[in-house]
Amino acid sequence: MHDGHDGHSHGHSDAQDRTHLVLAFTLEHNKEHAKEMRALAEKLRGEGKADAAGLIEDAIKDYEAGNAKFEHAIQHL
Repeated sequence: MHDGHDGHSHGHSDAQDRTHLVLAFTLEHNKEHAKEMRALAEKLRGEGKADAAGLIEDAIKDYEAGNAKFEHAIQHL
């Protein structure tokens, strides 16, 4: 456990803190990838490659579903 700024223990272990950091980093990292993939899908759609764009947009939905689970997991730490 570590002491809080007010001197009392918050009940978090170093492992829990590390888990929180890893999940938060992964969540933000995935959000950045989703932004990049949205731009790529738009570019492909503009090039007339709607099938490829649609598949990327489907993958973005998968990213978003995974991100929601990461957010939920963070709330339960």
